[in-house]
Amino acid sequence: MMCNALSFDIEDYFHGEAFQRIASPDRQNWQHRILPNTHMILNELQRRHIKATFFVLGVVAEEYPKLIREIHSQGHEIASHGYSHVPLYRYRSPSEFRDDITRSKRVIEDVIQERILGYRAPSFSIRKDTLWSLDIISSAGFQYDSSVFPIHHDRYGIPNAPTKPYIIIEGLTEIPPATCTIFRHLRIPFGGGGYFRLFPYHITTLFTHMNNYKLQPNIFYFHPHDFDEAQPLDNLSTISRLRRRVGLKNNRNKFMKFLSDHQFIPLRQIAAEHKK
Repeated sequence: MMCNALSFDIEDYFHGEAFQRIASPDRQNWQHRILPNTHMILNELQRRHIKATFFVLGVVAEEYPKLIREIHSQGHEIASHGYSHVPLYRYRSPSEFRDDITRSKRVIEDVIQERILGYRAPSFSIRKDTLWSLDIISSAGFQYDSSVFPIHHDRYGIPNAPTKPYIIIEGLTEIPPATCTIFRHLRIPFGGGGYFRLFPYHITTLFTHMNNYKLQPNIFYFHPHDFDEAQPLDNLSTISRLRRRVGLKNNRNKFMKFLSDHQFIPLRQIAAEHKK
């Protein structure tokens, strides 16, 4: 049994939380960089015959339907990342969130002409104060979610949540991002994004093998901007720039080695195995 699943959140660099206060609502004043960065990812996956899950923003699917169809045509799973990358705790009402995810599901399914099964909230924003969203996600037709990070963090996380796939409510499987438990109770997030850039490669590999030994699935996640040294970050705060730049210079090479050293499957296979 392979225990590593690979996923990508298909959003541009300016969709991130750090840009929300300085980006215009339509993002037209920002340089769009998603095409070359996503094509780099696709080329590396194709070279290694790896299939992954791509959590796509609805707004990206509307603007770049050809890109999403290309991802789908290469055999990757397409899932939803919501429509407009608004963290769940920013919605004024549950109905506003319902409108967002049903819109994203409709847009993406219209583009690929296939039903999608998975959802990941922007910024992993299913927290204790946004658990109301789970019933809406399930009723929208999703079979699994990958939004509950079982750690402490200033923006997201449910520290006591399970670290393995589990039924979070009836009909909805939760597939959490990779963490490794050390010293019995200390959970270390290592499964992608800034964590992958921050940790030395041998530490990430060690944590990966530790979980594999215990048959705990490792769910890895990345963004196109995780490999983009030229993304414009000058207008961000010092802390936000640091979060984006740490480890960025060598991250592409580290990522390519990681792809070559491990085997991966899409998240839908993790969800299907868990339902058996």
